Amino acid sequence: MLNIISFLIILTTMLAVTGSGQETNLLMNLGLLVLTAYLFSLIMRFFRLPSFLGYIYAGVFLGHNGIGFISDKFTGSITLFEGIFIMVLVSSALKFMVKDRSLTLLSKYFVLGIVSSFGTALLIIGFLAPLPIPKQLKIILGLFAATFSPLTIYALTNKNESYHHLLQVAFGGFICAIVLWGATIAFFSPSHPDRVKLAFMSSVIGLTSTAAGFVWGLVTDKLLYQKSRTYLNLFPITIMFLAYPVFKDFGFDYLFVAIGVGIYFGMISECKEIGVESTELFSIVIFSFFGASLGTSLSVKNVFLLGTSGWSLVIFLTLILIFARFITVKFFMRIFSLEKTKPFVMLNIITGGPLTLIVLRKFIPGFNSGLTSEDLSLAFTICATSMLITVIITTITHVFYKPSNHITQHISC
Repeated sequence: MLNIISFLIILTTMLAVTGSGQETNLLMNLGLLVLTAYLFSLIMRFFRLPSFLGYIYAGVFLGHNGIGFISDKFTGSITLFEGIFIMVLVSSALKFMVKDRSLTLLSKYFVLGIVSSFGTALLIIGFLAPLPIPKQLKIILGLFAATFSPLTIYALTNKNESYHHLLQVAFGGFICAIVLWGATIAFFSPSHPDRVKLAFMSSVIGLTSTAAGFVWGLVTDKLLYQKSRTYLNLFPITIMFLAYPVFKDFGFDYLFVAIGVGIYFGMISECKEIGVESTELFSIVIFSFFGASLGTSLSVKNVFLLGTSGWSLVIFLTLILIFARFITVKFFMRIFSLEKTKPFVMLNIITGGPLTLIVLRKFIPGFNSGLTSEDLSLAFTICATSMLITVIITTITHVFYKPSNHITQHISC
């Protein structure tokens, strides 16, 4: 009952703000997204589908391409989520080192992510080479796949695999993708004022996020998660909404949102009866949460507005996103003599999408010296539509493919 009351309070507030023409704040957008995604995830679980699909569909429904409750400026503030994402990855790496004390194994998985990302980029660009499209567009699509692929690598998990290991693959792949994006823009756009910053952004992210990641992981996982897991509803989110204007006046905007996200993670602890560790649950839920942000950037109309050439690229890129990553990762796993994993195809393939869109929004404009605005728009549309099609394929495939009970339990969280 408290869930319904919370949802109605926030929905009424959103309607009032939208009707008066006032600009909604970040927490309002975030709260409505979280609550709606929660309801959508219950619907997905009723039909025995992964809960994270509900998060994505909720984003599409509420986004500026849907009913418009979440403005297009929401993705502009998605840098906050990017920072949280990096903090979680770095925090996971630190916890892995402290818990398992195996720097060698950590390095292997981290390097695996790097080489998989680089190999995917080369593979895509090589396949696109014969096509009569601008070379910058080929590079954008190649780097897009390189960013998307390693971030979804934990979809290869099985019941004997640790999420910590696979998060290291994701972290290494993301860092490599950032280096590739920055270096490429610095090469193709010498007039870009931030070319040095872009080229070395990975180092900056790594240095500044290590301490922040440790603090975030410690506070959220040990304090917020443990304290909030006693709540089995979303009522405290409503209380936060009422106090938000006061906190905002004192400059606690981001901190307030971070606390809200942490509390929300704890409220999903209804999965605790299946024996999922808090750290693993934290990782699963944060990936699912980013799925909702991905949904707000997608438009069903894009699927129908793409031209013939755009459709061919979308189909090609979608196939690459689904299959090529298994080829490259399994190949490099053999090289590094890591344990074999069984790929549960397309069960958790969406997880890297939101961060990929962050990278696209940051770096695609850097190619403006060689591409027209139409080319840049087409590149982003192709990438976003490819992810949308992948979501649809995932849903259809999951109807016919039922994983083991262990995997279903992990995904249902």
